[in-house]
Amino acid sequence: MFAHERAARGANVAKADRSSWGLEMRNQFFAVLVSAAAAGIGGPAFGQSGCDGRFIDGIGIPGVNANRSIQASVSWDPDGPGPAEPLLVVSTDGAGAGYSFGGRVFAYDGLAWRPLGLGFGSTSQVVTSLAVFRGELYAAGNFDQGERPGTVLRGLARWDGAAWQPVPGNPSLSGFQTLFVYNGELIAATASAQLTIDGQNAGGAASFDGTAWHRIGQAPVGIRCFGTYGNDLIAGGIFGAYNGTTFNNIARWDGNSWQPMGAPNAGTSGPVMALQEFQGSLFVGGEFNQAGGFGYSGLARWNGSSWSANVGSNFNGFVYSLLERSGVLYAGGSFSTIGGKSLYYIAALDSGGWRRAANGEISTNFNSKVQSLASVGGRIFGAGSFPGVNVAGFGGGFGSIASFSEDPSVPFSPLTSLKGMLLNGFAHLGGSLYAYGILTYDFNNLKSPTVAKLVHGEWQLAGGSLTSDEYFGDGPTFARLRAAVEYQDKLVFAGIFSSVDGVPARAVAAFDGASWSAVVPSALWPAIVSLHSVAVFDGSLILGGEFQGAAAVEGPVSNIARWDGGQLHAMGTIPSRVRIIRNLEGRLYAGTDQDAFQWNGTAWVALRSSANVGLENVNDFILYKGTLIAEADGRAARWDGISWTNLNVGGSSELGGLIEYDGQLFRFGSIGGSNPVSFNIRSWTGTNPWRGVGSVPDYRPTLTGNSMMTLNCAIVHDGELYFGGFVGTPAPGGYTFGSPKGVVVSRFTSDTLPRFDGQPIDQVFTLNREARLQASLVAGVERPSQIIFQWRRNGVPITNGSGGASAGGGTVQGATSATLHIDGVQASDAGEYDVVATGCGSQASAAGDIRIRLIPQDINADGLVNDEDFALFANDYDIMLCAASEMPYSCPSDFNGDGLVDDSDFVLFVPAYETLLAGGN
Repeated sequence: MFAHERAARGANVAKADRSSWGLEMRNQFFAVLVSAAAAGIGGPAFGQSGCDGRFIDGIGIPGVNANRSIQASVSWDPDGPGPAEPLLVVSTDGAGAGYSFGGRVFAYDGLAWRPLGLGFGSTSQVVTSLAVFRGELYAAGNFDQGERPGTVLRGLARWDGAAWQPVPGNPSLSGFQTLFVYNGELIAATASAQLTIDGQNAGGAASFDGTAWHRIGQAPVGIRCFGTYGNDLIAGGIFGAYNGTTFNNIARWDGNSWQPMGAPNAGTSGPVMALQEFQGSLFVGGEFNQAGGFGYSGLARWNGSSWSANVGSNFNGFVYSLLERSGVLYAGGSFSTIGGKSLYYIAALDSGGWRRAANGEISTNFNSKVQSLASVGGRIFGAGSFPGVNVAGFGGGFGSIASFSEDPSVPFSPLTSLKGMLLNGFAHLGGSLYAYGILTYDFNNLKSPTVAKLVHGEWQLAGGSLTSDEYFGDGPTFARLRAAVEYQDKLVFAGIFSSVDGVPARAVAAFDGASWSAVVPSALWPAIVSLHSVAVFDGSLILGGEFQGAAAVEGPVSNIARWDGGQLHAMGTIPSRVRIIRNLEGRLYAGTDQDAFQWNGTAWVALRSSANVGLENVNDFILYKGTLIAEADGRAARWDGISWTNLNVGGSSELGGLIEYDGQLFRFGSIGGSNPVSFNIRSWTGTNPWRGVGSVPDYRPTLTGNSMMTLNCAIVHDGELYFGGFVGTPAPGGYTFGSPKGVVVSRFTSDTLPRFDGQPIDQVFTLNREARLQASLVAGVERPSQIIFQWRRNGVPITNGSGGASAGGGTVQGATSATLHIDGVQASDAGEYDVVATGCGSQASAAGDIRIRLIPQDINADGLVNDEDFALFANDYDIMLCAASEMPYSCPSDFNGDGLVDDSDFVLFVPAYETLLAGGN
């Protein structure tokens, strides 16, 4: 996962040290306060009240939908100096990330994707750029409305932890293209329109200081990217001459005006799409074959006065993204060779020249380009538009994003370990939770693990590579596990296979958490056996499925048999395929294509009414409040001892199941693209009508054509309800798995109180500067409109405006938002700060102690400028750049505010150090 690489931020602002990013994240938090809203998985939990329970994880396909193009990516640390590790945030040109609603921004926590908000209006609207400014996430693009009624965004929005909000003083009518942070301000550029600031033409870009917008001269219109070279701001894009000056797609802001680069042969012959300063030069990537009049294809270098070729000669394609990390330059684009060397779409430049970015090679199955690169905690993410991309060692698509380590010896890897086509079930062994199914993209399922274990919130593949030598119809069977039960300290799996992890075992095998063993000798089974269910009854295993003539002690048996640990026995007669076997409080039930049966001790009795009416296609049984309930033919029915009564669940499903949780009965199954407003989870208390759990448009994967999302398994684990299943398209005899496809997993809890994991922490801020405070919740399903926030100082609610936190204090923004800002913080603003989140009940966070430095040099705000402050200054001095991720929040040692902690700041530190006393608060 993502290694934690950031330096400690001082005693009051240090992050927890972690060796991996993601193992604990799922049980900690996903986003800033109201990441619950960000999950956006369903409206109110169930019953539409929002207070009956909630989803914790998203029901969706791991990874980003392969049919979508990722436009931008960025690393974002939602809680600033708090304990959460950074997230990968991406924007797409469609629903993506396994969700069907119109969202455009998604975040990845190392384990799963979740949307930030519910979208920007129609599906034609696109987010083209992301940036982190003052610790908050900003998005720009072609959009004009937010998810809250009446919210007008005009191409630029700020994520407040609950919803996308307008940016104050937005000068644009629509259509921002690019965002960039420069000298402590947010730079925004438009694709085609000119901006007006205070009645004056600002050209194609303007800067935002957090409150107001400012002109940057008259910037060219058509800027697509920004970068820096030395102290200058560089803009690249699609623009020729502007305001009488010929730029040819690249321009330099020197602090007073925009200048061409390389006159008289300025600029490039085509669009500039990426800029990155590296090893004393500015690297420029784009769709050009000349720079400064010389033939440099795809990538060129600017040394401050002239153009030169990139290292390794020309690219045979274009460069759309550049990223510097730990002394290495990474390039992404549409190229396959650099100087004749085969380097597909992502390459790295170090002292040895261009090389592969990681061990192994991304194959030639990319059909477009890598247009965005981001670094998060030791991993590099390449994103773009390349459905169907394969990576050596993995048999299938990554969608539109791939990741690799900064260590080039580590190969490319998928974004989630549970990345397969379908999930068949859950099971417990020794208190641990296991999932089984087709957990890889290898359609033949050869040498492919089929069992995963949940470890600290992460699914880890645990083995179970299957083979099958059986034939049904015209070809070999598709080996798979269908059912599992805990038996004699092992998990016993039933399915269709001939060996597991190299151990010969036909149709049934045992797993002790480390290794596999056979259960029933293969010789006792017929040549063709397909088991569908297994249960434990009176100390024996009951095995049901589709087979004829198994060699039981009593003679040949079909469809159902009993294994007593040493011998196979007859277990009555069931005339057709057994779909399900359940032991419910000592009573044994079996479901088939034609009937529901109960075992009376000597024979199976069909549960039919006096009119000979029974159930067909029985998928599950449960005892709920003492009554037998069956799931069959997409409905639930209750057996009263005489006849079946339809419980009117609503909806329909080919596959489904039943489970009890927290006193309620849940029925789950399939939904498809032809029924876009249905629910595939419904709940019932035994008296009230069935209620939908999670509205489909809010959480289902993007379904196309006849594709369906099927939830076919559930289990209660550690007080939470897990649902599992898959996305596929119905086909004769089963399902096909095209695009979209994937494993579906989600957790549900009846606990509706906001649960804080990330708490406000003790922090120190400098007088007259900005203070920012945040907290975080465990992710849930509450929509933004359902959560109300209120920040408090010393228990007293804060209001927006001047002196909103204290009399004579700074100006407050976000008093009822997920993020609190106090601009121009004063000594009176010191105190204990917490936030109350109100949704289905109210919960207060822990309080953080906020102290104020009366002079900047008193870095730890203890009233003295002494050796402790010098040690903190020395740490910041070594980092130097305020924009560096390692720099403590707000860059406290940058006393002169120039974005650097350097000798100029040391000169300002020395007199205060010699004076020693700084006052205090």
